[in-house]
Parts: sequence; structure tokens; C-alpha cells
Amino acid sequence: MHRLRVLGLVMWAGIKSHMEYRLDFFLRVTMGVVWNLTSLVFIWAVLARFKSMAGWSQGEIFFIYTLRLLAHAGYCLLFHNVQMVSRYVRRGGFDRVLLRPLNPLIQLITWEYDPAGIGDLGLGLVCFVVVSRLLEFQWTPPAIAFLLLVMAGGCLIELSLFLIINTLAFWITEASRLTWIVLTFSDNFALYPLDIYNGVLQFVLTFLVPVGFMSYYPATAFLNRMGDTLFSPAFAYLTPLVGLALFTLAYAFWRVGINRYQSTGS
Repeated sequence: MHRLRVLGLVMWAGIKSHMEYRLDFFLRVTMGVVWNLTSLVFIWAVLARFKSMAGWSQGEIFFIYTLRLLAHAGYCLLFHNVQMVSRYVRRGGFDRVLLRPLNPLIQLITWEYDPAGIGDLGLGLVCFVVVSRLLEFQWTPPAIAFLLLVMAGGCLIELSLFLIINTLAFWITEASRLTWIVLTFSDNFALYPLDIYNGVLQFVLTFLVPVGFMSYYPATAFLNRMGDTLFSPAFAYLTPLVGLALFTLAYAFWRVGINRYQSTGS
């Protein structure tokens, strides 16, 4: 309990430090909204011309977008600082992490705070309300519970992918240059039904870089389209398990990376 209290205080201190510069705080929140709205406008522009995509209606694709955005918002709010590993390793700041009697990954996550996650979450909740009315969803307690599990699982998937990429900093120092790989898959491929891609890409987005579980697969469950699910209908319910399994793998790789770490001596 004492450690949790300390971590909570550290996170709160990070939030307050950003709010000291209110214009910067506001701009970061706004950028979180604008960045995701850009993707939404592009999707809507495409669907305004073609009306549907691989048999998925405008509303259904909007729902896929919303699921991915809610998971992404959770990642940005809680874990975005994992992308700073390269900076800490390069500047020697990671030494301080190892000297403290707390889990290094948790310290790293709570070290700084990115207000853009607030914008992501705010837009995600607005999209959720709009798409629920558009598709006339009836949100029962079991459906809401599953939605929360899907959000948590999707958040863990994105965290795990960024953690794996950024752990490479213990070998190549500047791993942040490789984060575009995760951004490409998460910010692009996870926004659409996997049906529109060829078989090779469907396999990659399911088994190698499983961003399909952030949005597409759980969407088939919520929309009663499990008959359209690629590979197996059971995949519609596996997002929480995939998130946990991938995080377990990513954390094991992280531990290997820490053992590889050598101080800069600065």
C-alpha cells in the first residue's frame, strides 16, 4: 500500500507540473483531439464515396474506430512514457530508476505525464455515445463489463508493442526511431475491418502484430458478426487474453533488456 501511495503521489505531481503551464496543457489536450479527428475525417471521406467497406457499413466502421480510440486513450493516459526509454538510456537517467526500491517499469511509466491522453479519452467517449445511438446499442451490464475488458486488453496490446520496440534501446540506444512501426499498425491498420486486407496482412495483424484484437475482433462480437470473424469466431472474445499474453512476453523481454543495460557514465 505504501508503494502504491508513493506512485500515486508521483503521478499526481506529474499532472500538476503540466497544469502549471496551462496553455501548454490545453494545447496538448487539443492536439490529442485533433490528431484522432484527422483519422476520423479521412475514414468518413472514404465512406462518403463508397458507403461501405467489405460489407461493413459506415456506422460499423465508426464503431471499430471507437474501440481502437478508447484502447489508445487508456495507453496514452497511463503508459505513454514508455516511449521515453531511449531518452533515459541515452542521457543516463535510467541509472536513477535502478537505484530506487521500486519496479523500474512502473517508475518509468509514472515519471512524466502526457495530457494528450485526456483529449484522446474525451473524443473516444463522445464517439462512443454517438456510435451507440447510431447503431442503437442496448448496453447491458455484461456488455459493459466486456467492453471494459476489451479496452483494457487493447490498451495492454498497444503498451506491449511499444514496450518491445523501446526495450531495444538497451542494445541500440536510439530505439525511438523505430516507434513508427507500432504507430503505422495501430494508427492505420487497426482502424478498419481486417477483411479489406489480403491474407498475409490478416495473418500479421492477428498473430504477429495483433492490433486486430484492439478493434476488429471484439467489434464482431458486439455487432453480432462473429460469422465474419477471420480464422475463428472465438477470436471475438480473446482481446483481454491476448493483451495479457503479449504483455507477459513484452515484460520478459524488458527484464532481459534491463540486465543488458550499461550506464553512460555521465
